[in-house]
Amino acid sequence: MYKKLIFTLFILLITMSSCKETPQKYNSFNEYPVYEGNDLEYTYTPELTTFKLWSPEAEQVKVHIYETGLEGEKLCSVDMDYDGKGVWATSFDEDLKGKFYTFQILFEGKWLEESVGAYAKAVGADNEDIHMNVETILTARIGDAGKRLHTGRSRNDQVAVDFRMYVRDQIPVIIGQLLELESVLCRQAKQYQNTVMPGYTHLQRAQP
Repeated sequence: MYKKLIFTLFILLITMSSCKETPQKYNSFNEYPVYEGNDLEYTYTPELTTFKLWSPEAEQVKVHIYETGLEGEKLCSVDMDYDGKGVWATSFDEDLKGKFYTFQILFEGKWLEESVGAYAKAVGADNEDIHMNVETILTARIGDAGKRLHTGRSRNDQVAVDFRMYVRDQIPVIIGQLLELESVLCRQAKQYQNTVMPGYTHLQRAQP
C-alpha cells in the first residue's frame, strides 16, 4: 500500500513539473512574446509586494532584497517563476516599503551581475546622481572598463543611451496596452453595432 502511495505521489510530482512553464528560444526580437499588462517591475501594498520582470531570453531569474542598498545587508534571494509570456514573477506577503531590490538573470548558463530596477529606492549611498549610479553598476559588471564610461561622452550622451534602452524595454509593454485598447474598442463596437449615432470629426458632428 505504501509503495503504491509513494508511486502515485511520484507520478503526481512528475506531472506537476511537466506542466510548469519553461522559457523557449527565439530567433529574433520580433518573435518575443508581448506582455499585455501594465504592472512590470513591482506592485506594492503593505500586505503584498509582487515583482515582475519581462525577460524572454532568461533561463532563470532571481530577485534580491536588501535592507538599504548594494552596500547594505542582503535580506533574501528568491527564485522568480516563469509565466510563459516572457514574464517572471514572485510575491512577498509582507511590507517591503523602503527596501532595496535587484534582479539577476541566468543567461546561456551564466549568472549575470545584479541589475537595479528602474524604480528602485537607491543604489549606492555615496553616489550623488543617476550617472554615478550607472557607472557604479557597470563597473561591478565588467570591471575597470566601466569607470571609463564617461570618456569621450557627455552626460547628455549617456542620458540619450539610457533613454533609448528604457524605450526599447517599454515597447513590448506599450504594444500590449495598445492591443488591449484595440480589443476593448472591438468589443464595444460589436456590442453596439446596431446603435445609431452621429459621426464626429474635428470635435464636431459629421455624417453618420
